[in-house]
Amino acid sequence: MAYISSITNQPSIDVLVNRFMEIERAPVKKMESKREDISKRITSLTDLKTKLKTLYDRVKSFTEIGAEKELGAKSAESSNTTIFTAQADYTATLGVNTLFVSQIAKNDTVVSDRITSSGTDIAGSGGTVSFSITVGSESAVTISVEVDAADTNSEVLTKIKNAINNSEASVSANVISDTSTTKRLTIVSDETGSSNAIEIKDLNGGKFLKDIGMVNGYGTRKSAEGTSGGYIESDISNLNAIFTLSGIQIESNSNEITDVLTGVTLTLKKAQSEDDQPETLVITQDEETVKEQIQAFIKDYNDVIKYLNENTSVNPTTYKRGIFTGDFTIRQLKINLRTIVSGNVSTVESGNPANLTEIGISIDRSGLLSLEDEDEFSEALEEGTSAITDLFDSAQGIAVRIEDELEGFVTVGGTIDDARSASNLKIRNIKKRESSMETRLRMKETNLRRKFAELQKTLSALTSQRALLRKFGPGNIYEFGYDSGENNLNLLG
Repeated sequence: MAYISSITNQPSIDVLVNRFMEIERAPVKKMESKREDISKRITSLTDLKTKLKTLYDRVKSFTEIGAEKELGAKSAESSNTTIFTAQADYTATLGVNTLFVSQIAKNDTVVSDRITSSGTDIAGSGGTVSFSITVGSESAVTISVEVDAADTNSEVLTKIKNAINNSEASVSANVISDTSTTKRLTIVSDETGSSNAIEIKDLNGGKFLKDIGMVNGYGTRKSAEGTSGGYIESDISNLNAIFTLSGIQIESNSNEITDVLTGVTLTLKKAQSEDDQPETLVITQDEETVKEQIQAFIKDYNDVIKYLNENTSVNPTTYKRGIFTGDFTIRQLKINLRTIVSGNVSTVESGNPANLTEIGISIDRSGLLSLEDEDEFSEALEEGTSAITDLFDSAQGIAVRIEDELEGFVTVGGTIDDARSASNLKIRNIKKRESSMETRLRMKETNLRRKFAELQKTLSALTSQRALLRKFGPGNIYEFGYDSGENNLNLLG
């Protein structure tokens, strides 16, 4: 109860109004709590979709790209990586091959004579130096350079080098200082092999290339010897790689061979001596890569199941319900996923593993997977590519069924998006109701303050009257007070 002495000050009115409004605001607080719960559900739905999408993308890589590529990886091993290296994709055939490298492919190279750097003889009387460069079947490219009679040999060679490199010819030119006083011009084809051989010719009756020793008197290919210019390989057949694969001799323009063994890329590094023994190329199942793919699938799957387990159960100690407890759709998703990974695949080829346990993957009571028996996994791979791929990628394979199960959840406008949209609509409706109630509460608070202000004036007048009665002598003097519980003035004796 607030007495006259206290109700007449402003803080006491604030306390009274706040107490009334706290009771009136209780429904708003309930709506705020409900809105927070819905917001948490939206966040949880978003987290769930992220985890489902990760798993969906994983299994889709098995079905869309092909489990043969992801789960049928092969490896190629060279017995001598200084002679050759090799890479294999999933289309390669398992087995052993022999390889002997007789000759590696080379870039065609033509060099000038050794020329004294400070001399001025190759510039002659000056003028335009013109010649053509043809690489393989490409069109001839004309090189024209203006030289001055006063240009040193070094300056002329540099001009020639720059003109070649600025042209469209598929070659690279350089000027090499082979001694402290001499230089040589070099022209090298960009690609290896006889199909990229270089042909150079003087034009317009000139003989610049002949004068610097790059071609013979007939303007044709000649061999470089010592300090004399010419082609490093006078016979263009020597520009090709020559190797013998499992007894069959093969010639190639490139040291990177992609078309002799299906799914295998060979890179020739070095030629062998005639008395060397052939090296070996072994194509095997790439167990580590396949295992990495399976382990990645297990992780993505377990992330989903852990999240679903945590959010669809009731804590046995606190009895706190998970955010999706009671959500039939989400609980059914968990059940379906666990059924898929624990059941048999009916569409595998006869003799291939029909369930995950047959390739060493165990399933615990909570539905989580683990690669427990790596020896059994290795044995399954030794049976061939289809032993693993069938299990995941056949018509009713694990990856196929999981993809089908998750598609409706992860697509735009799917199950989870619909649930989030419905939840967002609920939040908007709650906010509208909250806003409407807040408006009414503000009006009620204003009305209460007005009534208490009027009461304050009445109490102030009564206080004055009581003081007056006490002043004029004893008698039945009463004390007035306000009962805040009944909203009434009481007369207290």
